Amino acid sequence: MILTNGWPSSFLELTGLAERLAAPSRYGGDAADAFTVIVPSLPGFGFSPQRPSLAAPPQTHELWHRLMRDELGFERYAAHGSDLGAGITSRLAEAHPEALAGIHLMAVASPPGYDASGVTPQERAYLDSVAAWTAQEGGYQHEQSTRPLTLSYGLSDSPVGLLAWIVEKYRAWSDCGGTCRPGSATTSS
Repeated sequence: MILTNGWPSSFLELTGLAERLAAPSRYGGDAADAFTVIVPSLPGFGFSPQRPSLAAPPQTHELWHRLMRDELGFERYAAHGSDLGAGITSRLAEAHPEALAGIHLMAVASPPGYDASGVTPQERAYLDSVAAWTAQEGGYQHEQSTRPLTLSYGLSDSPVGLLAWIVEKYRAWSDCGGTCRPGSATTSS
């Protein structure tokens, strides 16, 4: 099984999950349910070096497939992805369905198009909640997509700038309603 993180997280956030999948008996599960778990670092992010050039490097999902099949010898494997990793995992499944036993995604992209007249009330409520979230919290996506250099200097050259970005995202995306303080515990109702 290959686990892919998002950004600004790193592969380190997946080590607990990897341990549970690789050694379920340590957590009350059956040892027979163990997986070989691979948690690579995203190329060019966090603890990985930058790609040597931008001249048509292999896409990350292709690197993952080569790693799992050619380097490690798995003919079939499962994949998990969150955030950016969900997109990589989706593309991996689309490009190599014969190799994937299954995928698990922590984020799902909206369909490229749909007939609004066929949307159920529950689906409409979901689409409305996505639109509200995008309006309130999605500015970072637009900025990163349209003006990435504006952010790159502060996030790449300043540990304080990167920390502020990450803390703001974790705080906004947690279940504390924006009132979290370091060390405080919250519960969802």
